[in-house]
Amino acid sequence: MQMETEKFKLGLFVTVSFILICVLFIVFGLFDFVDAKVPTVTQFQESVQGLETGALVKYRGVPIGKVSDITITTSGNLIRVDMEINLSKMRSESVGGVKPATITAEEFYRYMRREIQRGLRARLEFNGISGFKYIELDYRDPGAPPEAVSERMEDGIFYIPSEPSMMAGLRSGVTEVIAKIASIDYKLLSEKVEAVLDNTQALLADPHWKRMLQNSEKLSKQLTMTVDNLNQSFTPEKLDLLTEKLVQSLEQIKLLTERIDQTVADAEVAKTSRAFREAALSFRNSEKSFRDTLAKFNDTMDAMSELVKALDEDPSSLIHGKNPGKPAAK
Repeated sequence: MQMETEKFKLGLFVTVSFILICVLFIVFGLFDFVDAKVPTVTQFQESVQGLETGALVKYRGVPIGKVSDITITTSGNLIRVDMEINLSKMRSESVGGVKPATITAEEFYRYMRREIQRGLRARLEFNGISGFKYIELDYRDPGAPPEAVSERMEDGIFYIPSEPSMMAGLRSGVTEVIAKIASIDYKLLSEKVEAVLDNTQALLADPHWKRMLQNSEKLSKQLTMTVDNLNQSFTPEKLDLLTEKLVQSLEQIKLLTERIDQTVADAEVAKTSRAFREAALSFRNSEKSFRDTLAKFNDTMDAMSELVKALDEDPSSLIHGKNPGKPAAK
């Protein structure tokens, strides 16, 4: 009986211990070793101070892996960072309501190749204010010039290109500014400033310049007096009176314009012009008739003159008619 009790206690102890170990595995993430992982690598030209082995690797803020090793590449003075990407964090798209499954290594490499061509890069980021760093996978500026990207390293590990972090760019900018400040020739600058001061002093000592300043001062005083006189002349009461007179003048001009319009309308200029044109045409027709009448009157006078002359030469022709055989008198 005692033997069975001890076996029961031993079995209970083993069971409780196994449960506790499983809980610890879950709490501390020690089950990661059973998940499929793929190795990747990147390289940095800047300092990786604050980046430690085991640091997180994030894709646009989502943890997808950890830093497995940090080494120095002596051939190019680069810092090599090896990473392990957990494939359980990468899932395929849902099709037909089916739950998305974890992608395979080949699907991951194919996806990364496409995203790298779209500008995916690795860069160092600060993990809060602790001073520690992690690796962020995010897209570079679309307006940046394209760069040549290799897919794999010589050892067959997938390579993700990197770009300088914000602090590296800031450090580079500060270094350039300090270098430019250090390159300034302060002695030459001092000599130029001294020469400018000497020229300024000589200009102020010139009598023509002093006379110009005096004339400017007089002109300023005269301008001030003119403005004061204008302010005194154009008081608010005078301005109101002037405005009232101006309004009255405008009203009178408006009234005169209306009267002129009415006069033109009453005169019926169009009808008067048409009547004048008709009268002128009638006068021209009367003048033509008068000229025709004068021509006929001249013919009549010629005929009467001929008759009188014929009667004078042969009075009997009035009784028996004109003698056709007798020639006309010359």
